Amino acid sequence: MHELFEKMSFLLHGGILDMLADQMSKTSPQAVILEPQGEDLSVLEAIGITPPNLIISGGRYSLEQTFYGTPSLSMTPLNLSLMNNKWGWGIPLKGKEWTFYFLFSHRPSQQFLNNLPAIEGLIKLWQDFNGREAMEQRLSRLAYMILATKNTLSSIFEPMPLDYFAAFLSDVIRESLFPADLAIIHDDGEKLTSLEGDIFNLPKRDANLFTRLFTPSPIPIDSDHAEIFGEERYSRLAHKWSVLLPIPSMKQKLYCLLKWNHSLEKEDLNFLELLGNVASKALSISCLHEERDAALKGLSEQAYALQALHQATLQLMEQPDIHHLCKAILDMFCEISRSRQGLLMLWDMEEQSYTLRGIYCHGKIKTPTQSIKLPFFSMDKGSMPSSFSLEMARSYFHYLKVPELLNFPEIIGAQWVIPLIHKKTKLLGFVALWEKEKGDESVHISLFETLGQTASAAICCFYNKSFPF
Repeated sequence: MHELFEKMSFLLHGGILDMLADQMSKTSPQAVILEPQGEDLSVLEAIGITPPNLIISGGRYSLEQTFYGTPSLSMTPLNLSLMNNKWGWGIPLKGKEWTFYFLFSHRPSQQFLNNLPAIEGLIKLWQDFNGREAMEQRLSRLAYMILATKNTLSSIFEPMPLDYFAAFLSDVIRESLFPADLAIIHDDGEKLTSLEGDIFNLPKRDANLFTRLFTPSPIPIDSDHAEIFGEERYSRLAHKWSVLLPIPSMKQKLYCLLKWNHSLEKEDLNFLELLGNVASKALSISCLHEERDAALKGLSEQAYALQALHQATLQLMEQPDIHHLCKAILDMFCEISRSRQGLLMLWDMEEQSYTLRGIYCHGKIKTPTQSIKLPFFSMDKGSMPSSFSLEMARSYFHYLKVPELLNFPEIIGAQWVIPLIHKKTKLLGFVALWEKEKGDESVHISLFETLGQTASAAICCFYNKSFPF
């Protein structure tokens, strides 16, 4: 039994070719066994000759024409020159998914011909065994891919930053398909950026090309698909990469470049397409999460601003005198804007000048008495902007011929100037704000402008009719 097992194992693992070569050598001085492979012919066994090559390029079509219409196991007289040798006889052996050609220089013996059905049966057993073994390997790989997909689905839909997403996708592809090399490129609509892998001299973004890559289906980088990439880009990609996998989403686009040192099976491309679709959906969901978070943040900031404005308005209207009002205005601006420093310049009726009413610094307010001797400023035409940067304010006040309003040392380093205006032309004063506290979120400038209008209304109500409007 042990000897029988060894013989069966020998035959099923290709030993049938050695046995056939031995039988053919006894019936013809020169003989060869050929197998079609694509458009070529592969030399499996050669008796009595030394083939110049084991692959006969483009030889399949001519040999098929020679045996056209010849049934399997039928001996056919030939006059064929191949591999520097003359072949006088040939026998095709054809199965459902395989074909072999036996060529002889001399007519085979009747005994060999009588053994052809048994030879065909052995070859069929050999090919069936190879087919089942290959199928088992493919099923094993497919099961591994399904397991990888299951593990991927449990994590890929978790919201994550784009660079984390690219790293996660890279790990999944490497552990599932074992590419020789991998790179992931981000397309922001204007330029390409490398997220994973080493890519030098990234190509310029071609709008015509990348607009067409809108489905997550793998595209082999081969001559059959060269026109998709264009001649120049194809020549740059083909020397290194095997497949391009686009991963489009609502706002983000990724492109995976993959390299294998072997030809891909259909299952590999199917898995890539499945992974591309899953990744595309996950990327779209991540974009939706970002939009939702941004919307919630915006709503939260608006709610905070409305509540702050409401409290500030009530607080300003309740101040007993101008000193407390000035302190409340500074507190309101600096707290709501989260500025680390601020100052308030306001018209003083008694002094008949613009007076520095207060300086806010890290939660504390000091009250300097510095004044700028200018008449109450009123524009004759037009209206003053509701806010501007310090540089713009200097230019604007210089244009209006009142540069002295900003020519004092305490304002150096301020970031924004918010005028306090009555009826769009009369300048009550202004608030200057420095940059926000470290770590705080920025507040939109439109809120400063609203605060300025609120403070202006409070000042006008406080002075009432006595103010020189």
